[in-house]
Amino acid sequence: MDASEVVRILAQVIVTLIGGLVVSLVGAVVLRAAAQWIAKLDVTFDQAFWTVFLSLMANLALDFVLGFVGVAGSVGPQDSVRVQDLILLPVGFLIQSEIIKARLKLSFGRACLVSLTMAGIYLGIYLAVVLLMMIFTNLAG
Repeated sequence: MDASEVVRILAQVIVTLIGGLVVSLVGAVVLRAAAQWIAKLDVTFDQAFWTVFLSLMANLALDFVLGFVGVAGSVGPQDSVRVQDLILLPVGFLIQSEIIKARLKLSFGRACLVSLTMAGIYLGIYLAVVLLMMIFTNLAG
């Protein structure tokens, strides 16, 4: 392994950690809203941040392990969907729900509802951003 490869790997680790922190900041706000809405629970920002961060790191570790053991391959044209992604979607949801259950002292069913609500909020944010991009693209063009 030469020096440039070590630098590249180190850069990937740093970018992943910084990205994880940013995603966790946004996720903490979403988790607080979902927990308040579903479980009537007032979760501190600190508790929500670390819950989302742990969930993210657990799912990244699982993604790494699946890639390492060779659960590769793809489904669909031009490698659009990885087999790993098909496994990670439901398993990642369950991991996140389990971490929410443990950290927020909820039942597993209630934690699943909080996770599902979080997914709905993320979807709403995504659709709003896409809609705004389409509007600005049409105004500019």
